[in-house]
Amino acid sequence: MIISFDVGGTEVKHGLLLEDGTILTKDSYNTKSKNLEMFLQDMIETIDLYTKDHTVSGVAISLPGIIDPHTGYSKQAGAVTALDKQNLKELLESRIPLRVEIENDGNCAAIAEKVSGNAINCTDFICLTIGTGIGGGIYINGNLLHGHSFRSGEFGFMLTPASWDGSVLNNNASTTGLIHSYKKLKGKKEKISGETVFLEAVKHKSVRKLIDEWVKNISYGIYNLAATLNPQKILIGGGVTAQPDLLNKINQQLEQFYWWKAIKVPVERCLHQNDAGMLGAMYHFIQKSSEKNLNSPVQISTEKNLDPSIQKSAEMNFEPPIQKSAEMNFEPPIQKSAEMNFEPPIQKSAEMNFEPPIQKSAEMNFEPPIQKSAEMNFEPPIQKSAEMNFEPPIQKSAEMNFEPPVPKSAEINLEPPIQKSAEMNIDTPVQKSFEKNLEPPIQISAEINLDLPIQDHRISDSDKPHS
Repeated sequence: MIISFDVGGTEVKHGLLLEDGTILTKDSYNTKSKNLEMFLQDMIETIDLYTKDHTVSGVAISLPGIIDPHTGYSKQAGAVTALDKQNLKELLESRIPLRVEIENDGNCAAIAEKVSGNAINCTDFICLTIGTGIGGGIYINGNLLHGHSFRSGEFGFMLTPASWDGSVLNNNASTTGLIHSYKKLKGKKEKISGETVFLEAVKHKSVRKLIDEWVKNISYGIYNLAATLNPQKILIGGGVTAQPDLLNKINQQLEQFYWWKAIKVPVERCLHQNDAGMLGAMYHFIQKSSEKNLNSPVQISTEKNLDPSIQKSAEMNFEPPIQKSAEMNFEPPIQKSAEMNFEPPIQKSAEMNFEPPIQKSAEMNFEPPIQKSAEMNFEPPIQKSAEMNFEPPIQKSAEMNFEPPVPKSAEINLEPPIQKSAEMNIDTPVQKSFEKNLEPPIQISAEINLDLPIQDHRISDSDKPHS
């Protein structure tokens, strides 16, 4: 179970919720919006009442203003000025043994509608909330939009051509704005609810006209949002939206705007209405739990999927052996080559292919020892020729693997032992070398001396037949 709060400028709604969205119990109290200690005390006492008889996993809070959902810091908390430049998450967690997660109230309403409301099948929609101020949340391509500095969805700052109570939606399209205009019209100073204004409209034409102007201001905001973001639908939430005729009035007003037909989108009521804030805050809490790997082990990585430990290093060697490096030595041996896939380990060289396995790499260290030469001669001797056909067949390819191993040498042609030389015509297996005459014959290579036997077919005097 999760304790969820929906903090507004005039009241704080709270409830005990199950993770499936079931609200077990709910209530509310007046907001101490200007006194931080009193605000905290009311919230902590409410938490204590819930935890006295129930086991809860945390506290979820829907809060007005510019909220960083990762840290809980509120740069500005709307009508709850006591929380301006405060971190409610840290303040509460220092006093209660529970984890606290906080999200903007308009975003919470949008999350609730996306998870279990009238936007389940939408990837792009807008939720506009009407209350003490005007707020909301935006989903684009299935993701909640927070904006560069967590200010997205602050629709209340939009300019409108309204002729009364200021020129932004917060002043002339909110429930607070409607009440203020009514009190001004009637000359009243006592506390009045939005419901009272709608009841008065039934009796008084002047109040109905006031409401019509207020609806027009809301419609300006909806029109601009539809023109800007082209959503699948726009949902309207907040306590005042429970008025049965409000949605019809808004749609009728939109039809009177000349260009509405060109940008028209469905405008509907939020499913959860007054409970949207609490539900959205609870869903946000669950999402954060998943990210923090609290409810179940969840790895967030596009590079790592190892059990039991996760390593993010190209130089690390772990069990099972997994390497993120072309230059590492591991067991079993694996080569970095887009051109080769051999067994046993094969060298990366356009000039060498022999047995035993050879590597051309300054970073690799394999057993057996490594040869680096383009002019090596091995046993059995094979000619390099694009025109010749050998047995076994040999491919002319730097990337192929053949058996028996083949050296690439433009200057060696053995078995039968005949030298490829315009200057030599000797019917004996003599290497082309003007500098070396070794016994046994040595391969021409400035770098390698292999102890591979090569027969000298010259006949000695002792082997000649005796007459």
